[in-house]
Amino acid sequence: MARQGLDLPTCIARLAGRLGHVQFADCPGRGAPGSGTLDFVAAREALVSSGYQAGWAPNTDPARPAPRRASAGSSNGAVAEALPGISPADGDRQPEEQTLESRSSPGWRVAGTYNNNETDNMQPSTQAANAWRVLFLLFLANLFNFFDRTIPAIITEPIRLEWNLNDFQLGLIGTAFTIIYAIAGVPLGRMADSGSRRKIMGWGLTVWSGLTAVNGLAWNFWSFLLIRMGIGVGEASYAPAANSLIGDLFPAHKRARAMGVFMLGLPLGLLLAFFTIGSMVEAFGSWRAPFFIAAVPGLVLALFLFFIREPERGAAESVKVAQTPVENPVRKVLAIPTFWWLVLAGLAFNFATYACNAFMVPLLMRYFGAPLVQASVATGVIVGLTG
Repeated sequence: MARQGLDLPTCIARLAGRLGHVQFADCPGRGAPGSGTLDFVAAREALVSSGYQAGWAPNTDPARPAPRRASAGSSNGAVAEALPGISPADGDRQPEEQTLESRSSPGWRVAGTYNNNETDNMQPSTQAANAWRVLFLLFLANLFNFFDRTIPAIITEPIRLEWNLNDFQLGLIGTAFTIIYAIAGVPLGRMADSGSRRKIMGWGLTVWSGLTAVNGLAWNFWSFLLIRMGIGVGEASYAPAANSLIGDLFPAHKRARAMGVFMLGLPLGLLLAFFTIGSMVEAFGSWRAPFFIAAVPGLVLALFLFFIREPERGAAESVKVAQTPVENPVRKVLAIPTFWWLVLAGLAFNFATYACNAFMVPLLMRYFGAPLVQASVATGVIVGLTG
């Protein structure tokens, strides 16, 4: 059945085989309405992006009569009918042998081949049945990820007074953690590309939660620093595996929302830490207590992560994902100019953010005389609620 007045994007989509083989008559383009002509420049760009390979050649027969329409039973009838000037035989050729010609330009013809084998790789875009339950677990783990790493910034002054530290040593605690976190993230991310993501996240959460408890047993500055570096390795395992898992749990049109829920763990983890750690120190009379308390929910969550049912890689994609490894993946990423701009932006942003988070509580305590609880809550409002 012919369809009248289809807009250009719909025509192109049908030409590309994305909406099925349907016959239609009119594709408005550069020609007059209802003329059946098509803006071939736009058509060619759309077809090239879907597998059409084209080339320009002189048209020695611009007055070639229009061919008969392809039959509805032809496997490529939609392509043959949509563009004027396609030979009837082209509609019955194999996809890699189809020839397309445009008569929109009298002196030139456009010939090429259209390969619609991509449609053979199409599959339903589905969401995993346990997607939202798993996302909730990932969100909680991400929340405690940032909760745990924020503790040293809040109990800085009690540590400084107990071990007689200077500000350089206090800054070194956060710096060492960040450097180790960044370096360890690369190989752990590669492991998440091919390994079991639930095991990577589960063991990572177990390591950083266990070491968080050990952090409360530190006996001097250097033992505290080394334990924080170990926590950095454990936490570096989480983000790459979690992001990869979310990509397979949710289809493309829901993935941004899922990532938004997951990343809510960052500000909420900061707020929870700044609003509660000071009270814990005051209630127990020791800066060590928050480390022991924070380790418990992390270890419990780790048990749940081990029992996550992982979807197949690429299960949520509408196009089948190739399982063959990519050659020189790091080199290909480094060759993208936008990547370097993102790195520079991240460096500048995190430089300011980590400096602010690390010294805001000591600043309020030293220069404004605020007690630890008030200083930590005020910092939570400044860096959490107001950004």
